[in-house]
Amino acid sequence: LGLFLVIPGCFYYWRKLRGHIDRVSPDIVYTNGFKMHVLGLFAAGGRPVAAHCHDRVSSRPVMAKFFRIFGGRFKRIMAVSDFIREDIVRLCGQGVQVHRVYNGIDVGFFSRKASEVDVERMCGLTPSAAKPLRIGFVATLARWKGHDLFIESLSLLPADIHWRAYIVGSAIYQTSGSQWSLEELRDMVVRRG
Repeated sequence: LGLFLVIPGCFYYWRKLRGHIDRVSPDIVYTNGFKMHVLGLFAAGGRPVAAHCHDRVSSRPVMAKFFRIFGGRFKRIMAVSDFIREDIVRLCGQGVQVHRVYNGIDVGFFSRKASEVDVERMCGLTPSAAKPLRIGFVATLARWKGHDLFIESLSLLPADIHWRAYIVGSAIYQTSGSQWSLEELRDMVVRRG
């Protein structure tokens, strides 16, 4: 029932987007994110569309079906990793052009700042006598991002490695089924020791 309630809003947005694209008349339409891949492809009015994929498509049943059916209509598909690229190729077939394009990050900027931050204090942790190996996982709390795999992987680290791990991110969705709660993540950590 919920899906049928959003259809009028989606149609209205698609129509406005199509009008805007027609007015701007770009040579190519660039989409970023699952919802925009769908809307952009159908609103482009025959113009080539380049999709930029950040997430594993096959883990989302509706999007997996969309890419299987319509993936060949994209002029180009960009994936942020080989893992994502291979996932899309498996869904769409070898005929679809999927290119790995890493996210551009100025590592130097963040590296300089990291030495100035007292992460333990910010997280309410007691400072460690020995400098620990810091392991970070930066993502929204979306279930498909792999928080559970991250926590499981940490539980497999040898006991002689001194480390501290941090999950950095927040909830962005309004539906609890789409994302982990902090309580769920804390429970996973406790269960994994």
